[in-house]
Amino acid sequence: MDTESDVVYEMDFLKHDSIGNKVAALIRNGIIEGKFKPGEHLIESRLAKQFGISRSPLREAFRLLKKEGFITLVPRKGVWVSSITKEDIDNIYHVRSTLDALAVKLSVPHFNKQDIDELEQIIRRMGKCVEEKTIPEYGRLNAEFHEMFYRKSRNKWLVNINESLVSHANRMRVHSLSVKERLEESHTEHVEIFEAIRNEKYDEAEEIMKRHMDTARIFVLKKIEDEKGKYNEEVTDAEDKDRVARHQVR
Repeated sequence: MDTESDVVYEMDFLKHDSIGNKVAALIRNGIIEGKFKPGEHLIESRLAKQFGISRSPLREAFRLLKKEGFITLVPRKGVWVSSITKEDIDNIYHVRSTLDALAVKLSVPHFNKQDIDELEQIIRRMGKCVEEKTIPEYGRLNAEFHEMFYRKSRNKWLVNINESLVSHANRMRVHSLSVKERLEESHTEHVEIFEAIRNEKYDEAEEIMKRHMDTARIFVLKKIEDEKGKYNEEVTDAEDKDRVARHQVR
């Protein structure tokens, strides 16, 4: 039988673990939504103060996020948000293209009127977001649209595989949607998928989903390249200013 001290220790551990998981979720969402940029240095003391916690649960959150691939942890140096490479984008989108198309194939033959109505409501709300340029809400509805096919697929293995990728896919989706012309184009593609399903053109819906994911991949690559170029320009500009300052001192 557990002693009182053992029970207290276990409760403290569970409480501590819960804080670590919650902090990991906050940082993960910040990375996905672009609040923490690729390559950004995450300063431990600053985050601990921001979240009002000690460094112990923060370090637990870091270990979890490192395992998931969201951050890079260098001993005695610090923590940085993991960069998104071209290889990452290609690999994840090629996998998601296949998985999302399969989810459509498995799910839509089982859709009933209620499911169609639910999809239509999502599409309408996405359209409103396009009009109001509310990208974060559009991104959430976008994810909800795709997740519905997995939920209705009746395949738990497909659902499990998707869950292991969805956070990274959502992170890349934010990059795609931040390209000005992509928002409207993305919505058009979702409408086309919906219309094909409503008209029971299931093979067509599957093919549109594949094209949709491939187009999204191209836009993410474009956004990453643009950000890389901007970063290089900023670094060069900073270096030039530093050289001028050092020259003036002389």
